[in-house]
Amino acid sequence: TMASALLRCGRIRGVSRPAIATPIPVPGAGRRQLLLDSGATTDPDPAWLVQWAVLGRAYARVRLGVEAPSVALLSNGEEPGKGDGLRKQAYPLLEGVEGFIGNVEGRDLAAVSADVIVADGFTGNVALKTIEGSLMAMAGLVFSSTVIGQLVFFEISGICSWALIGYYEKPKSLYSAAKALIITHIASLGLYVAASVLFLETHTFSLAAIGGLSEGMKTVVLLSILVAAWGKSAQLPFHMWLPDAMEAPTPVSALIHAATMVTAGVFMLVRLGPLFDAAPVACDLVMAVGSVTAFMACCSCATGRNG
Repeated sequence: TMASALLRCGRIRGVSRPAIATPIPVPGAGRRQLLLDSGATTDPDPAWLVQWAVLGRAYARVRLGVEAPSVALLSNGEEPGKGDGLRKQAYPLLEGVEGFIGNVEGRDLAAVSADVIVADGFTGNVALKTIEGSLMAMAGLVFSSTVIGQLVFFEISGICSWALIGYYEKPKSLYSAAKALIITHIASLGLYVAASVLFLETHTFSLAAIGGLSEGMKTVVLLSILVAAWGKSAQLPFHMWLPDAMEAPTPVSALIHAATMVTAGVFMLVRLGPLFDAAPVACDLVMAVGSVTAFMACCSCATGRNG
């Protein structure tokens, strides 16, 4: 389609290469965000990203109805110096584009951030396909009404993460992918225990049935689900997979491990918040493990080096 359009319509004067622009719905905001390039040119010149930013702003004004579109560059951090050589070269050029607000991370896709997000075609396409595949698994994990449903989508999301981390098929990438898959799968045993106990006690896998359990059994089920959430959110003692997950393509890593996979564990617990109120032991463990994990993360930031 791109080749046909290029041959039939030609290029706009001053545009070196075309880009595929993909509108992405922003949940709860009633608007769409524009991602380009999402697959046409995998190895662009920095100046082409500037051209795409200008084209994206025009599209957002005319087609999306945004009066003054903001523009951002997709990178692995919000600081100006973040990113690979392409992004470091493109950043100062993009500063001359009206509405440019700087770098955004993968977690800012499908979120209230920039109206137009610019990336090379490789990164944009991987990010787009990641949204399509992983968000379905994450949505199923978060919104499932049964423990069995959570278990199925938990395992699917783990497979998605394994495939993304091992994307480059290098020995380090494959090792990191296997590490993430094994550790999160071990954590998923908590859901197996929760499903077994719940069914034996209530003859159903419905999450709503947890409220009808005795205090002791309720604590067992909630603690088992908590173990799975710890693994998904990379909290102690399942935190070891997360640093190696950076072997995935950088913006994709930011999207999956900051905006979807890691936060899915949090959403699992938030859904069951009222039940945790009736299980003091589980509440105390949530607080204790979260606090220790946060403390360790702060220490890692203070002593680690970003190579």
